[in-house]
Order: sequence, then C-alpha cells, then structure tokens
Amino acid sequence: LLTFFLFSLLISCNHADQLPFEEIVLDFNESKLSKRGDFQIRFKKIDNDSRCPSDGICNWPGLGVVIIEFVSNDIIKERTLNVNEMIKYFESTNFKDREITLLELAPYPVNAAGAVEEEDYQIKVRIE
Repeated sequence: LLTFFLFSLLISCNHADQLPFEEIVLDFNESKLSKRGDFQIRFKKIDNDSRCPSDGICNWPGLGVVIIEFVSNDIIKERTLNVNEMIKYFESTNFKDREITLLELAPYPVNAAGAVEEEDYQIKVRIE
C-alpha cells in the first residue's frame, strides 16, 4: 500500500507542470515564452482604453483594447483583443491550436482625469 502511494505521488509530481492552462502576466512591450515552448507572446500595444473609471458614472462600460503578437518559428501574427473586467467580458483568439484569452488590463482607470501612460500598462492572459 505504501509503495502504491509513493508511486502515485511520484507520477503526479512529474505531471504537475502539465496543467490544462497557464496564465502569463506581461508588462508593456514584454515577451515571454509559453510553458510548452511552442510560441512567444508579446504585449505590443494599447489600441484604446475606454473603460469607465471606477469613480465614474457611465452609460457604457467601455473596453480595454490591446494588440498582442505571437511568434513561432517564421510565423508572426498580431491579434487585437478586448477586455472589461467589471462586466466580465474577456475576448479570446487562437494560435497554434491553443486558445488565448485576455483576462486583465491593468491598471483599471480610477478617474477620467488620470490618464495612464502606455508603458505603465500590464496584461494577464490565459493560454489553454
């Protein structure tokens, strides 16, 4: 019984890095390699940030719009993704048979007067 337990523990430890998804946080213009090593992902640009500030009263919740670049061997693809965490809207795209979802664009606008510089943004994506 002890041998079976230790064997099960060993097998589960060997597959701990093979989760069905991974989450990556990227600063502006930062690139990272996916855990599988099948592509690089880069937070290339803020296209627009029209999200309603947290202290605002808005008729429309707005969206954060970012451009993400994917690189694998000689393939380079750009995708535009939208997000609004307040209304639980997360847009996805596919690359190399994997689904990539934009989960967060930070910082969230606090007030309409406080513009955020592009280099101060950060995104979180999920790769499945």
